[in-house]
Amino acid sequence: MAKLLSEPTFIPKFLDGAILSSGVGFSHFLIDAHYLFFRSELFQQTREQFPSVIIDPVTHGLQFQNTYEKPTFQQLPYSSVTDIQRVISDPTYRLNSLVVPVIDFQVTNQAAFIIAPYLCTDDVNSTIFSNNLTMLGETLYILNGRDSQPPLLAPICIGGNVLRDRRLTDYIIDCYKAEPFHSAVQGYFIIMVTDFDDRLADEDQLLGLADITYQLSQDKDVIINHLGGFGEVLNAIGASAFVSSPGGGETFSLKQLQQDSKNIRGRNHSLWRYVPELFDYISEDLLGPEEINYRCDCAGCANAGTFPSVYAARKIHFLIKRMAAIQLTTGMSRDEKIQNLIQRLSAAESLARGYVVNLGADIKVAHLTKWRRILEISRGWNYQQDDDELERLLQELG
Repeated sequence: MAKLLSEPTFIPKFLDGAILSSGVGFSHFLIDAHYLFFRSELFQQTREQFPSVIIDPVTHGLQFQNTYEKPTFQQLPYSSVTDIQRVISDPTYRLNSLVVPVIDFQVTNQAAFIIAPYLCTDDVNSTIFSNNLTMLGETLYILNGRDSQPPLLAPICIGGNVLRDRRLTDYIIDCYKAEPFHSAVQGYFIIMVTDFDDRLADEDQLLGLADITYQLSQDKDVIINHLGGFGEVLNAIGASAFVSSPGGGETFSLKQLQQDSKNIRGRNHSLWRYVPELFDYISEDLLGPEEINYRCDCAGCANAGTFPSVYAARKIHFLIKRMAAIQLTTGMSRDEKIQNLIQRLSAAESLARGYVVNLGADIKVAHLTKWRRILEISRGWNYQQDDDELERLLQELG
């Protein structure tokens, strides 16, 4: 089964009208299922321009009361499935109340792919992890009995702590590359890595995520959700795409589901500006564009080449510049992509350190060094052989 995304790309997450106003020719955009009811008219306008939409069924929200009680979430046809233990223990209930409605909702709304239902866990030995594999198998069974269904993406939801243990990451790879899954799915959708921030993660975590992405990407599309600048690193290593959005969507934490949204306090996004040369944002409270002599000529920066003052325009700037960075490596080989990104990360490190030394700015640099290190390590990677293939090769050598 050939990859559908022939070149690595960036997929924006739908939140408002920024995608529609950006003027960027995105191949796909992603929307959380309940957002179809939140901004339905704007969504329809967006999909008229960008027909290929990926619908995340966000079934992990069924585990958290503050999520499944939201009015928009309650409009989903599977919103009443909140007895997670019954989902795990009762196959008939799970199939009729969750698996089939999740498939039908995506088909009805003309999703480009079908994403199987999934639950959230940070323990690969848990019943929830094994139940996710069961629901993937049930989704495959239903789709096999139907004609002309969209291709299937296998969802993978794991915790950041798992990524530090190579035995566990190998186990995840083996589970999702096993049959009947591997030959039947179009690719893999790493929905999020719980409590994972690519700027704060240690090198072992980054390496674990990169290894999973690379090994699954051998002949399949791999799309990673909730990721910032490290998404460019994974694209160079082997991913087909990463998903994020301006004003959020680059990290994921269980607190976002466990707490009422009005009690979650993050940064004031209206004060932050995306600087692609740094792979990150700079706060106005930290440095103004005039202090760093930064100029941008993108369509979002309409004020004579300076950063726009309106937050909506800053979101457009983010989308344009993030996609432009991806397009820099179009047509390059994997080695060329990696080398290009290593050079850009080195330049970003030098630029950030210059701001720190010359302006006293509190800009983080360590994550850029770690990302560059991951790229250098990945250069020598090879795809793992499964046991049958390895045995055949050993016999041929013997």
